[in-house]
Amino acid sequence: MPEIAAQPVSSFIQVHNLRLHYLISQPQASGAKLPPKTMVFLHGFPEHSGVWEKQLTYFADNYTVIALDLPGYNLSQAPTSIKQFSVPHLVTIVAEFIKLLATDSPIILVAHDWGGALAWPLANRFPELLDKLIIINAAHPSTFTREMIENQNQRRLSDYIHDFLQANAEKVLTEDNFAVLKALTIGKCRQPLSAAKMIEYEGVWSRPNAITNMLNYYRAMPQLFPREKTINQAQKEGRNLITNPEIPLDSIKIPHIQISTPTLVLWGDDDQAFDIKVLDGLSAYIDDYSEHRFADASHWVHHEKPEAVNQAIERFVSDS
Repeated sequence: MPEIAAQPVSSFIQVHNLRLHYLISQPQASGAKLPPKTMVFLHGFPEHSGVWEKQLTYFADNYTVIALDLPGYNLSQAPTSIKQFSVPHLVTIVAEFIKLLATDSPIILVAHDWGGALAWPLANRFPELLDKLIIINAAHPSTFTREMIENQNQRRLSDYIHDFLQANAEKVLTEDNFAVLKALTIGKCRQPLSAAKMIEYEGVWSRPNAITNMLNYYRAMPQLFPREKTINQAQKEGRNLITNPEIPLDSIKIPHIQISTPTLVLWGDDDQAFDIKVLDGLSAYIDDYSEHRFADASHWVHHEKPEAVNQAIERFVSDS
């Protein structure tokens, strides 16, 4: 008799003095042992654990599946200072979360957008925690930094980050029922989200300090690239670009983030945040690299093509 997965259960755990929320589901069968593998899903900006609903349902027949609300998102407690929103600190928190919930064997980690921005360095620092890594439209830190230096289009696509750092960013993103936030993010989905899903998002964003917590991920970024219009103006005036906190392009350091974990990158080619060139040269940073591209999908491919995404993940994790 086949095992049947229970509906995801909302749970909490204490990690580094933060009360973190996650959804968990696993096969339910009389006398059955827990499945040998755990899958952990990390969402991006400005989402939450519930966006993995179709993945949790699909994989819970054979895996323990866990979707985390990143620190400061939805029901997860936020760090208390900007410094604690730094990528190294958040990676340590997520690594500890994995250690506490998956004690038997390395996990399969699936991550999108900001979740991917944490997953890449996590795989580099804590390879013993991971069996396989699946990245969905989240640029590798090394190739992203390279493209920000060399690629004018990538700087243009990333210009929104500067808007997120402005003092009035919370006001801009929340007014008119989050109109600007929607337009910049999930509003770009090729298939509009249902009214019920939009209400769910609005509820998540309406929690106290929710937007500030999300923006703090950007405010803690270690290297702030100059805006393209700043570069152009400096070139016109024949002067060096020296601004604060922005730094000149020739001062940007490309991190070397090597990944030993077998890695699958799933990519919607019509990405509104990343130039496709961020995929160039990835094999130099990943020992065992696979790639699956979706020509007719965007940054939000996990919403637009959930079945195809699930099948691609399943083929990859089943290949031993």
